[in-house]
Order: sequence, then structure tokens, then C-alpha cells
Amino acid sequence: MRDLAVAVAAIVDVLEHRPGPLVETTPPTLLQEVADGVGKLNRLLEDVVAPGSAPAPAQGFPAGLTLKAVSRRTGIPAATLRTWERRYGFMRPARSASGYRLYGEDEILRILQVKYLREQGVRVGEAMAAVTGADDGPHP
Repeated sequence: MRDLAVAVAAIVDVLEHRPGPLVETTPPTLLQEVADGVGKLNRLLEDVVAPGSAPAPAQGFPAGLTLKAVSRRTGIPAATLRTWERRYGFMRPARSASGYRLYGEDEILRILQVKYLREQGVRVGEAMAAVTGADDGPHP
């Protein structure tokens, strides 16, 4: 619930403080602005909870979201995310002690960028290359 409130507050802040109309910015840029705002708000909330120090994760509970949580958050099926990892080497998420994939906010942002590009009709391999900055060779 905290993540949802933080994300909504970040989106409102970004939209209220942006110069010019929204059409001047491409959605991946807007996503980056929102992600930056979420990070800033999380740091502010951590300072409110314990000034001067961020709370550490509880013992035995790793930091990060599981594949299932990321799937729910992004709307991309877990099987698709695993395929992207295996086939394209797109993500190399950290693993918990029990072997679960753990995704951070940066990985989620990259997944959402690929999702946006796919919705625009970009092929999966090209979307992966665009988001990771990789080049798969010369283009005619």
C-alpha cells in the first residue's frame, strides 16, 4: 500500500512541476521522472521513520520484489519475464537464499520501458536492445 501511495504522490509531483504540455515528453522519459520521484519520496519517508538512518530489512527477508509481485505490478506474465531473462539475457535479478528472483526499482523501470515499446509495435529484440543500450549489429 505504501508503494502505491508513494507512486501516486510521485506522479502528481512530476506532472504538477513539469514545464510545458505533456506531449513534449516521450513516455519512457516520463517513467524515469516518476521513478526518480518515487525514489526521492522513499528516502524522505525513511528519514521520517528513523531520522539519519534507513531501516534495514528484517532478518531473513531480502530486499526486492519477487517475480510474482513484479508480474502483478507490471502486468507482464511471469513466464514472459522468465523468457526475456533466458532468451535475451535482459534481466539478471538478484536471488534470495531460497533461489527466488528479486527485482529492484531499476529493473521494474526497465521492464516497463520494454512494455511501452512493445505496445508501440517495436519487436521484442529491438525493445530489449533499446532499453539496455545494446546494439545487435549493423542495420541496413
